[in-house]
Amino acid sequence: MRKFKTFYYIIYFGYIGTSVYFGLYTETMFKQFGMFSFLKFLQYWAAAGMLLLIFEWILENIHLFQLRRRNKRLEKEVMSLKSELYEIQKDKIASGTTPEALPPETVQLAPPDKDSSATSGNSSESSKFAD
Repeated sequence: MRKFKTFYYIIYFGYIGTSVYFGLYTETMFKQFGMFSFLKFLQYWAAAGMLLLIFEWILENIHLFQLRRRNKRLEKEVMSLKSELYEIQKDKIASGTTPEALPPETVQLAPPDKDSSATSGNSSESSKFAD
């Protein structure tokens, strides 16, 4: 999605640059193409710009929907892990072993997702838990 958005933004900025060019050299365009044909072209150009904006809006909303869905899935996973931890602690307390007395090697952490870009660049947080 990120590569596609980058490509789209390049197209969009090209559109804006060409529009600025048309604005700066309007008189030259009138002489070269004729006033009415150039104005007709500008109408089509403006319509193309509106389509680009609408497409960008739709693309951003799809991306936000995907991020929200992923966030909800990860929140559910965190809640299930918390409940599992609670059950483990409850069982240990019931058996007479306190959770503080457990060695840290007994706790098994799930490996992080490979597609998770949010935690890949933050090595200070991962080094806190590596000790």
